[in-house]
This record gives sequence, C-alpha cells and structure tokens, in this order.
Amino acid sequence: MKTIPLATEGKLSLCPSGGCNYHCCDFGFMAHIILYPGELDAARVAGMSTSHLEIVDDNYHGGQRAKCHATRCIDCDGGYKPLDCRSYPFVPIVTRRSQSGSSLQQLHLGKGTNCPLSLGQLSGHRENVRSWWLQLIDRQPEVLEWIALVSNGPTDPFDQESYELAGNDPH
Repeated sequence: MKTIPLATEGKLSLCPSGGCNYHCCDFGFMAHIILYPGELDAARVAGMSTSHLEIVDDNYHGGQRAKCHATRCIDCDGGYKPLDCRSYPFVPIVTRRSQSGSSLQQLHLGKGTNCPLSLGQLSGHRENVRSWWLQLIDRQPEVLEWIALVSNGPTDPFDQESYELAGNDPH
C-alpha cells in the first residue's frame, strides 16, 4: 500500500517570518496544482478528503490539474495536501542527456522565483522534497516520464512563475 504523507508535511517554519507568510498557499498567483498519475485515487483510497480540490483537467498527461478551494490552505482544511503543494517552492524537472548512444533522464529540482526564501534557508526542505520524489519514482518509475512531460518550467502555459535549477543534484 502506498503511504500518503500528512497535510502538514511541506509546511515551512520560515514562511511566517520570511517575507511571504505562506503566500504560496493562497494561490493568488498560481493557476493550478498538478497531481501525479494515481495520486488523487491513492488519497481517496486512504480516506483523505479531497473536497477542497476542483479537478480542472482530469487527464493531464495521465495525472490531474486542480484548483484549491480550501479556506485554510496551509493545512488544506485538514484534507489531502498534494505532493506539488508539499514540494513548493521546488518542482521536479527532468533533463535528458545522451551517453554512449542512449538517452538518460535525470531528476533535478527547480525553485520557484516567487518564493523569497533563499536556497540556504530551504536546504532541509529541498532534501525532503528530493527524497519524496525519488521515493515516488522508485515505486512508480513511469512518474519520471510524466515529470518530463509536465515539468513546471517557464514554458508551462498554466503557471506563470518561472523556476531556476536549484543546484546540481542529478539522479
């Protein structure tokens, strides 16, 4: 059985004093949340509430796109907090490189430029996020290809925030 992390995971202690006060959780500047293939179903099977999530695209490359309507976005009204939200300001980005005639995919993290916290302030969270995504890819290897399709970079038509690579951490 897949483990569904708690809604409080991903909450950053520096946010109240770091110049934003959980601004990312009010979705005032974000158009959507992405859910990886199987994420929504796993949350529902685990008995977690997803009533705060309005699915706006039920087949976003096999996953979903959603809008959040929680009144307490920091804890998703006690319901399920998608990995996309828990990961912010980091997003997984897949790069491809050729080696010996084959193409390798590597997982990197991008940092959202709207977050005022520095990489140094976020180092613990960055390691947690990387671990969460790598664990997911170990359980569901097809998620790596899904990330390559939907990487939330500056070319994503649904997200106007840009993302900068957050260090050299290929997997």
